[in-house]
Amino acid sequence: MTHLHTRLFDRGFTMLEVLIAIVVLSFGLLGVASLQMLGLKNNQSSLFTSQASALAYDMIDRMRVNRKEVASYDTDDNFWDYGSDCATEKLSGTEMYKKDINDWLQTLCKRLPSGKGKITTDGNANSQIEVSIQWDDSRGTGQTSGSTRNLKVQSQYCSTLPCNF
Repeated sequence: MTHLHTRLFDRGFTMLEVLIAIVVLSFGLLGVASLQMLGLKNNQSSLFTSQASALAYDMIDRMRVNRKEVASYDTDDNFWDYGSDCATEKLSGTEMYKKDINDWLQTLCKRLPSGKGKITTDGNANSQIEVSIQWDDSRGTGQTSGSTRNLKVQSQYCSTLPCNF
């Protein structure tokens, strides 16, 4: 009789061990899942920052190509955007700087959520360009909304060659 009683107790004890193992494994998997979510958020934010950096340098390169009209690229210290549909041109006309700004703002709109851009120049022959980009980084930070991120790139340019910095 004691032998039968011991066998039943052993079977119940094994079930309890399995239940505890499942609970411990569940907590471990929840931890791994939260780390995965945190990694995805950080990767998304990192992607947006990389895109913004590349787009800022793209605009600076466009301005260097069109160095005679560098002062025309200035956005009067305001952030410009292309609208929510990415189809509304900011400037009309055939001048190269207008095409550059429209292309740049459209690319900002397509690659960054609520992407806006600002260009500042001081108009001297050997001077500074400042390109600022702003976007909504609420997905990257995990906040609900309104978490804007800014990137600012400064460069020096000259309107005539050779440049003597």
